[in-house]
Amino acid sequence: MSRHRPQWQLQVMAAQRRDTELRKAEELKKVANYFENHTNASRHHEQWTTEGYYEKAKKEAERFSENKIRAAKLEERRKKLEMMLFQEHMQHQQELKTLAAQPKLYRNGSYLNDVPTSTLEQINQGIMAKEESLRRQEAELRLHHAWRLQQPELRAAQSYIANGKLKSAWTTQRYIANGKLKSAW
Repeated sequence: MSRHRPQWQLQVMAAQRRDTELRKAEELKKVANYFENHTNASRHHEQWTTEGYYEKAKKEAERFSENKIRAAKLEERRKKLEMMLFQEHMQHQQELKTLAAQPKLYRNGSYLNDVPTSTLEQINQGIMAKEESLRRQEAELRLHHAWRLQQPELRAAQSYIANGKLKSAWTTQRYIANGKLKSAW
C-alpha cells in the first residue's frame, strides 16, 4: 500500500511542480525569441549583402541624382525666363516713353501739337452751340405736343376724324363681307 502523505506536503510538491513547469516554459520562450530575433537579423543581413540589393540601391541613387540635376536645371531655366520677362518689360516701357514723346498726328496729317488753343476753343464752342440748338428744338417740339394734347377743340377734331375713318372702314368691311356672302350663295 502506498503511504499517505500529509496534505501540506502534497500542496508543496504541486507548487514545486508548477514552478518548475513555469520556469521551463519561460526558458523555452526565451530560446524561441532568441532564435527568432537572430533569424530575422541574419535574413536582413543576407538581403543587404546580395547583388540585387546593391543594384537597387545604385538605381535609387542614380534616380535621386537625376532628379536633383533636373530640379537645378528647372530652377536655372525659371531664373533665365524671369530675366527675359523683366528685360522685355523694360523694353516695352522704353518704347512707350518714346511713343509718348513723339508728336501726335491728326488724320489729315497735321500735328496735334501745332494746333493753337484758340482754334480748339472755337471748335468746342461750335459743338456746344449745336448741342444747345438741338436741345431747344426738342424742348419746343415737346411743348407743342403738350399744347396739342391740352386743346379740347383739337382733340374733338381728331376724335371726329378718327370716328369717321372707323365708320368708313366698318362700312367697307360690311360691304365686302355682304358681297362675298351673296356670291357664295
